[in-house]
Amino acid sequence: MVTGPITGGESNQGGYLSIYGTNFGSPSGLGTTTKVYVGGVEVANYRYLGNAKVGAKLGLQQLTVQLGNLGNPTLGQALPVKVVVDGVSSNTDNAFTPCSGRVLFVALSGNDATAQANDISRPWRYLQNQASMQGAYFASRACDQIVIRGGNWSDANGWDGTWMRTAGGSSARNGTASAWIHITAYPGPINGNAIEDVHYSTPAGKSGGIAGPWSGIAGTSGEYFSVSNLRMDVNAAAASDAAPINLQYTGGHWRIVNNELGPWPVAGVSSAKAGGMTGYGDDVKVLGNHIHDIGGTSALENHGIYVETFASNWELGYNWIHDVTGGSLVQFHDSVGLQGTGTLPHGGIWQGFTGMRVHHNWLENGAKYGLNIGDAGALTGKVELQAWNNVIIGTKLPPFRMASSATSMDITFAYNTIHNAMVSNSGSGNGYFRNEWFGSGAIRIYNNVLSQGASTVAGTRWFFDYSGTSSGWTFRNNLYWDAGRGVALPADPAALSGDPRFTNAAGGDLSLLASSPAIDKALQAVPFTITNDMSAKVARPSGPANDVGAFERPQ
Repeated sequence: MVTGPITGGESNQGGYLSIYGTNFGSPSGLGTTTKVYVGGVEVANYRYLGNAKVGAKLGLQQLTVQLGNLGNPTLGQALPVKVVVDGVSSNTDNAFTPCSGRVLFVALSGNDATAQANDISRPWRYLQNQASMQGAYFASRACDQIVIRGGNWSDANGWDGTWMRTAGGSSARNGTASAWIHITAYPGPINGNAIEDVHYSTPAGKSGGIAGPWSGIAGTSGEYFSVSNLRMDVNAAAASDAAPINLQYTGGHWRIVNNELGPWPVAGVSSAKAGGMTGYGDDVKVLGNHIHDIGGTSALENHGIYVETFASNWELGYNWIHDVTGGSLVQFHDSVGLQGTGTLPHGGIWQGFTGMRVHHNWLENGAKYGLNIGDAGALTGKVELQAWNNVIIGTKLPPFRMASSATSMDITFAYNTIHNAMVSNSGSGNGYFRNEWFGSGAIRIYNNVLSQGASTVAGTRWFFDYSGTSSGWTFRNNLYWDAGRGVALPADPAALSGDPRFTNAAGGDLSLLASSPAIDKALQAVPFTITNDMSAKVARPSGPANDVGAFERPQ
């Protein structure tokens, strides 16, 4: 939660705040040895401490509290958030902004006709009911927190057969930069350590999930929304765009945090064109989500995360995305070729995929690419992306594919680990990196561990240029391991070669042994600062001698 109320709700103690990170201690110490302070004031009570949705793979924890009045601070003023474990304080560079809002509870046992804000005993029944124009969505306003009680949900009576879709006209709902609308799961009783499981399943034939506005109302509704702590899957015979979370045509400002999205086994539709999470807009953060088992048709247009035309300033971090049989693990695609020409919802020209940040993601087993950047041939526009501390494994096609015609590229792919990828033959060429268009600019491939494995297709190159115009690509200081296949190195003047000596690759541990040739060999500078490694627990040294790849071995 970026903002929220500090009054109302249960016992007039305001909304709930979830914090995600590492080293929060054990659940038995919640509220005693593990405490939370906002603006220097301890929160009112403690609800949950345990694994985040990606905890099993990335080791992140979730800590949820009820805020209380925090000493009655000035509303609209950002306050630092601090976690203290056994007397040791965390960083305080994350902030919470109190605002004037309410807590709206939603439950399967609720009643829209009698529901009351701030009363957990009188919840709404529906998140959104288009027919009656009732439900928590229609009752909400900026700074409200919509809290959904646990249970198995399958409502599809929101706009366009969804659980909830931001609407137009008098039904439009928007937060603001200092007063977001936040949708989240109920965190359970005080000291109960039992967050409730809010499980939504999209029914057959429905679009389901939580969605942004349709094209005709882009820029008027569905901005400054946050969605967290939910579990959402999709019926095999749902509609083709039934993404669990689909921002659609929002102008922007969404936070999608700590949700489980999937499975989506496609069987009864002629096409599936979305993803576990998809959409466009400006200033979107997709953090700590477990996205998995996303199916698709032979067209392979259903992805883990699909970022579409008119997207800029997205951050994709700490996500665990795996077993995407319907498409790519992460895809940026301007499907209509509007970069550099298309008009944004709030005016101005969309320059292209600028301000994109992809980091600390575990990406495994995709039917197409690990990270894909493409367009429909606009022959103009920009792509500006930084990708670091990611792991990519088991993609059928190239783990990094560039198919963009943008005339201005500024891309850095650094400190990542790719292992046992490119596991199926491709008609456009087998390579860990593949270039298919003739975009111009800089594409830097620096300080990565690139490791072929037993499943990597024979004859896979490190770089395959399908376009013949890849002059902007530069490889520097990467560690290459071809498992003894004799694969020629690319034009990398500082190339390293040899077995990276992972701790236990077969067991999914791609950290480095002390004998790894990647240790202290990341000497190529990158144009941005990287402070830690994939685990988020080990700091990268401030000097030049970091370890190559996503993992830094502790000193």
